[in-house]
Amino acid sequence: IVLKGLQGPVKVKGQQFGTAVMQPWDKTFTDQKIADVLTYERSDWGNKASPVTPEQIAALRKELASHPESFTEKDILAVPDEDLPG
Repeated sequence: IVLKGLQGPVKVKGQQFGTAVMQPWDKTFTDQKIADVLTYERSDWGNKASPVTPEQIAALRKELASHPESFTEKDILAVPDEDLPG
């Protein structure tokens, strides 16, 4: 979602959100900047998750290269509901 963005409508816990939910950052920020933001979110506010590296972001960029548009609610619901590493 951080790289490609999220377009709505999207329903979260029963609340409907509009069409422009989150803009994509893939063309705006470097791998380092995105890694820094995600690492901050994962390590602040009581969170204790491992850092995100620029190399992980670069690999994700390659993986998502064939997904030209922002994600939708349908895309998100297709992701298996399981814990991810890290």
